[in-house]
Amino acid sequence: MADMHMREKLRKVTEAAKNSEQIPESSKKVGLSIFFIFTFIGIFAIFAFALALFIYGHPIAALISALIALLLLYMMNKIRSADDIPKL
Repeated sequence: MADMHMREKLRKVTEAAKNSEQIPESSKKVGLSIFFIFTFIGIFAIFAFALALFIYGHPIAALISALIALLLLYMMNKIRSADDIPKL
């Protein structure tokens, strides 16, 4: 029973986030910008970690870390180009 209540609350929050009457467009853009900034900082940190691994003689771990960072960059590009998300 409690699971259904939480699911309904989540549905209401999702619907409120999509409607421009509930949340102003400027707030959505600011929140999305902050999300992108911190995500790109994290991806940069993963690339730096991969470079450090490569320098210290761990090429396989560096390759895996770089692939993870590239996958995250691809995902961020897909999020940025989605239709339902406001353009920055």
